[in-house]
Amino acid sequence: MKLRTLALILGLTAILLLASAALAQGPGLAGWAQVNTDGFGDPSNTRVLSLVAFDGMLYAGTRNQEAGGEVWRTGINWNQVNSTGFGDSNNVGVDHLVEFDGYLYAGTWNEADGGEVWRTGTGTDWSQVVSGGFGDTTNAEVFGFAIFSDTLYASTWNATLGTQVYTTTNGADWTRVITGGFDDAGNFAVLSWEQFEGYLYASTRNPNSGGEVWRTQDGVGWTQVYTDGFGDADNVNVGDLAPFGGYLYAVTANPTSGAQIWRAPDGTAWERTVGDGFGSTDNNSVRGGFSTTSGDALFCGTVNYATGIQIWRTTDGTSWTQANIDGFGDSGNAGPYHGNSVVVFNEELYVGTMNGTGGEIWKLLSKHLYVPLVMKNL
Repeated sequence: MKLRTLALILGLTAILLLASAALAQGPGLAGWAQVNTDGFGDPSNTRVLSLVAFDGMLYAGTRNQEAGGEVWRTGINWNQVNSTGFGDSNNVGVDHLVEFDGYLYAGTWNEADGGEVWRTGTGTDWSQVVSGGFGDTTNAEVFGFAIFSDTLYASTWNATLGTQVYTTTNGADWTRVITGGFDDAGNFAVLSWEQFEGYLYASTRNPNSGGEVWRTQDGVGWTQVYTDGFGDADNVNVGDLAPFGGYLYAVTANPTSGAQIWRAPDGTAWERTVGDGFGSTDNNSVRGGFSTTSGDALFCGTVNYATGIQIWRTTDGTSWTQANIDGFGDSGNAGPYHGNSVVVFNEELYVGTMNGTGGEIWKLLSKHLYVPLVMKNL
C-alpha cells in the first residue's frame, strides 16, 4: 500500500474517531462534554450554583442541603477545596464566586444565620470576611458579586426588606450603599451585574411588579432605566445582562408567556427580540447568563422543567438557534443557576446545571463544531 494512501486512510480514521467522540460526549447541533461526575459523586450536590476561573483553574460551588455547600476545582481532576459548608451545614450553597485583588471570594446561602463571605488567596485556605448577613440575618444569601471602579460589590437576597448592596475596596471593610431594594422591598435580589458604556447595571427579581434594571456611574447615584418588567409584571425576573454587538442584552423569567430577551444600544431604549420562550412556554425563564467564546456569538440557557435546559446561540442578536439537545440528554438537567453558573474558561464555554440527582458541568466543544465540514472537504 502506498504511503500516501495509508496516510489518507489514517487521517480519515482519526477524523471519524474525533467526530464519534464529539457526538458521544454530547450530541446536538454542537458537541458538548460533561466534565464532572454527577454531583461530584454526591447526589446531595443538587445544583452547581457558581463557576469561575481563578489562578489558572476552574472552580465550582454547589448547593448541598444535607452537609453544606462545597467548592471544587480542577486542573485535570476535580478536588474539593473547602470544608463542607465552610464548617457550617447551614451554609447550604455557594451562590457566587469571583476574583478580586488577588483573592477568590465566595458568597454563601444561609437562611438560618444570614449569608456569609469567605475568601482565599491560595484556593484552599479560606478565611471569613462577612458573617450573619452583614449583620442582618434577613440577608439570607450573598447572591452576587460585581467589580466596578476598583471596588467589589456584593448583593444580597432579602425577601423581607429587599436586596441590600455592600461595597469594599480591601475585602475586609464593607459599606452599605443600597438598602430596601432600591426603595422597593419587592426587589428581592440583584440577579445580575454588568458594565456597559461607563455604567454599572443591576437587574432585579421583583415578583410584585416585575423585575427592574438600574444603573450608576459613581456607585452612589442610581437610576432606573426602564419600566418594571419591561411593561409586563409577569416578567418577574430581569435576569442576566450582557453586552454584545453594541447592545446591552437582558433576559427575563415569565411563567405566563415564556421567557423574553430585550436589548438596548444605550442601556435605556429597550426593544424585545425574543418574546415567547423560544417558541415554548416551558422555557419560562432564561436564567443562564450570556457568555461569548471568541466574541462572535452570544449564548444563553433556559430553565425548562419539562424537557431540560436548552442552550441558544446567536451571532446577530435577533436570529437564535438551539445549540444543544434538551437537557444535554437528561430532562433532569432543568437549567443553570442564573449567570452565576456560566463561565468562559480557557476560551471554552462551561455551563453548570441544577439536577436532583447531582448537578452537572458541561463544556462546549468548540474545536469540534465543524468536524463534519472537515470530513466533507476531504
